Amino acid sequence: MIALAHTSAILLNHSDGTVRIVNYDGKLDTLRSLLGVDLVDAEMLDRYNILFCDEEWREKNYPIGFKVTYKKRVLHFAGSALITGDDAGKNAPLNLNQSELKILIVRL
Repeated sequence: MIALAHTSAILLNHSDGTVRIVNYDGKLDTLRSLLGVDLVDAEMLDRYNILFCDEEWREKNYPIGFKVTYKKRVLHFAGSALITGDDAGKNAPLNLNQSELKILIVRL
C-alpha cells in the first residue's frame, strides 16, 4: 500500500523520464508549476486518487509519454502528470495499492 502524507504526490516527469514523490499542497498554482503547464486535465484512477496531466498533450508532440494502469483503469498520455489523493474534489493523501499501480515510461 502506498500511503503518503497529505502534502505528497507522485510526479511523472516527461522532461527526464522519471517518477518521484514531490510535495504538493493542493493548490492550482503549485499543480501548474509542477507540470509546467497552464491547462490541466483530470482523470480519476478510483474514488480516492486522481491523475492530473497537461490538457494539451496531444498537440505538443512530447517525446516521452506514460501508460498508467491502476486496478482496471488504463491511461495513456504524453507530458508530465501528477497523481494525488482526492476527497470530493479536495486534496487528500494518496492511498494506492502499490501492487495494482503500474507506470510505464514510453518514448514516442
